[in-house]
Amino acid sequence: MFQHKLSNLFKCGALLLSILCLSQQSVLSQCTFSASVQGSAGATTKYYLTNTSGVVVDDTAPLTAPSVGDYRLYAVTHDAGTTGFPAVGQNVSGINGGCFTIDFIPAICRCSSTTTSVSVSTSGYETNYTQSYALMSGSTISAVNTTGTFTATQLSTAGLSASASVKIYAINHDATAAPTVGQALPTLGCSDADSYALISAYSCCAANAGTWIN
Repeated sequence: MFQHKLSNLFKCGALLLSILCLSQQSVLSQCTFSASVQGSAGATTKYYLTNTSGVVVDDTAPLTAPSVGDYRLYAVTHDAGTTGFPAVGQNVSGINGGCFTIDFIPAICRCSSTTTSVSVSTSGYETNYTQSYALMSGSTISAVNTTGTFTATQLSTAGLSASASVKIYAINHDATAAPTVGQALPTLGCSDADSYALISAYSCCAANAGTWIN
């Protein structure tokens, strides 16, 4: 039914989407993340929000990031014989037995009032093709490049706000399937666009100006 996997199971095989760290903020975040995967009949799926090392920071939906930074949203699809499910503070690598699979989506929590850009990078893709990155506004490409870096303005234009997330897809494609702003992800030619980073944001409060009393 499933295969035992504790690595990224993106459909394009060895593709690994890594996220560059964002600057830290001193205030607590309100970033929430969610995902939905389809498993085999009779299977159950649990969702975990973890740090980049796989340590669970939240296991109850809506999954909330404790601070600005980089996370992973794991979907663990399993049968009744699977054990070792982690609690908060434990690592997803402890899952064992039975039949299960683990998928993750890289997730970034950022402050919506900062001017920080977001950068993603990939490895393991087909080097004979072009590796592009598409920032999505719903199902439409809002911005695209081959560097993986998108500015705060581009993120805002795509719809990122304290109440709405956006996605960045990594697309490996030939010349006939180049992603284009204003269109959907390519479906013709030879292309693969299965993987994305999920970006969420929250409204930051600036520290109040204080007055020294001598």
